Order: sequence, then structure tokens, then C-alpha cells
Amino acid sequence: MPSFDPIPQVRIVRHGGRLVVPPRPPRTVDPVDAYARTALAYVFGLWPLTCVVVLLAGLVVLAANMGSPLR
Repeated sequence: MPSFDPIPQVRIVRHGGRLVVPPRPPRTVDPVDAYARTALAYVFGLWPLTCVVVLLAGLVVLAANMGSPLR
């Protein structure tokens, strides 16, 4: 049975007597990849604030454990 799927072909353009392949089409951007890349950019860009928040959270946990009575 014949298949009617298109056969991929390469376009070659003659430019100034030389064979030139046209540029590749732009890549499609997956939304999940874009969101993950943006989140990583924010985390690495705001690393001082992230360090301060982690330090304060550790101090709060430490203070809560030090202030609790022993059983």
C-alpha cells in the first residue's frame, strides 16, 4: 500500500554561484522548559535573597527547638 507521507527534502539555493543551504527553522519552545528555565534564572539571580531566607528559616527552626522543653 503506498504511503502518502511527504518525503523530507533539502532546499539548496544558488547564491553567487555557490550552493548555500538556507538557515534552519527556529526551534519550538516547550512551555515546561521555558518555565523551568525562567525559574532557574530567578533562583540563580536572586541567590543572596535565597541564602538569607534559608538562613532565617534555619534560625527559626533552631530557636523553636531550643525553646521547647525536653521530654
